[in-house]
Amino acid sequence: MMTGRSTWLLVAIWIFAGCAGSYDVPVQFEPATEMRLASKATTTIGVAEGPEDYLLDDVAGAALLEDGSVVVAVRAASEIRRYDSFGRHLWSVGRRGEGPGEFGSPQVPPGCVGDRRIFVYDWENRRITVLDVSGQVLSTWPLSRAATSISCSPQGRVVFTNYGRTPKVAGPYRSPQPLYSWDVSHTAPVLVRDGIPGADRWVYIQEGLEPVSGPRPLGKEIVLAATDKGVWLSTADTYEIEFIAWSGRTTRVVRWKGPGLGVTPEHIEARRNRYFSYNLERSDEPGWKKLIEEAWVGERSRLPDMFPSVRRILLARNGGVWVQHYYRAGDPNVVWVYLDDSGKWTQTLRLPPGRRIMDIGANWALVRIADQVGRQRLYVYETVQMGTDG
Repeated sequence: MMTGRSTWLLVAIWIFAGCAGSYDVPVQFEPATEMRLASKATTTIGVAEGPEDYLLDDVAGAALLEDGSVVVAVRAASEIRRYDSFGRHLWSVGRRGEGPGEFGSPQVPPGCVGDRRIFVYDWENRRITVLDVSGQVLSTWPLSRAATSISCSPQGRVVFTNYGRTPKVAGPYRSPQPLYSWDVSHTAPVLVRDGIPGADRWVYIQEGLEPVSGPRPLGKEIVLAATDKGVWLSTADTYEIEFIAWSGRTTRVVRWKGPGLGVTPEHIEARRNRYFSYNLERSDEPGWKKLIEEAWVGERSRLPDMFPSVRRILLARNGGVWVQHYYRAGDPNVVWVYLDDSGKWTQTLRLPPGRRIMDIGANWALVRIADQVGRQRLYVYETVQMGTDG
């Protein structure tokens, strides 16, 4: 009978064997081409106040179609919407519920909006709903377990991971996760690879209750970007992404130089300030500040010593991928690096904090921004080189 250690050793050997020869790759250093968003947006979607069709509360994914229209998942309304290139509302589909065309917690994952089909992942109902571009429901794919990381290829293959079992011991653990692929030719998901070092989690145990697992603050997560030939994947351990073919074998690895990953006292202080600023605004009840101070002690004890390296990967419309570095509280910019089809690092895009890229192409980016009261809007910007007008 195998012990847990023996099982992990075999998994490690299997992964290494599948990747043999792939890790002898150079580390790339920062290129000269620095990019930024243009000063004015070409399209704006959403309003601070007005008709409900234009209120964007909790945008959970958005994508730009070839005709300039934008598909948006509005989680608070349990709706998928489409707006034209001028920001005018075209249609909405969905409402809160469990039936066909209804959603609990809908999102449009990266790559899941095409010119023919829209794949909506519903975390609460644990299923994928396939729509056409007019909003009609085509099919529904139930999942046995909730997906964690999820992405779609241009031809409509859905790639996702899920959490493993929760340990019985309190404290931190790294969830080994399986990677699945599912397309219309399959009746069920197909396992691509198992035992990938996945999310940093924390187990909480209360007497008499089953252990509960939650995300670890500043924890790593698997990050995916699916293509038609395989999937780019990062475990967020280093500045590195690997390309996994549908056979499960790693065929390419790309590395680049990023900022140090060690958590410093300055990072802790920035995290603390952000934690207090956010939570103290939620109540002015007597004793609330003391509760937040006590909660911070627990939060601080769960922080890891190392930051994740990668936060997101987006497949670029012009080929290659854009990779976002993990943003730390206090950083002056949100940093994205562009790796072309050959894996060469050719551009760096820097955004002010609070800007979240939802979709990106050769010279444009679809960006989500929240105002001071938390209402969100979407903007399409051109991306231009630093030092140029725009």
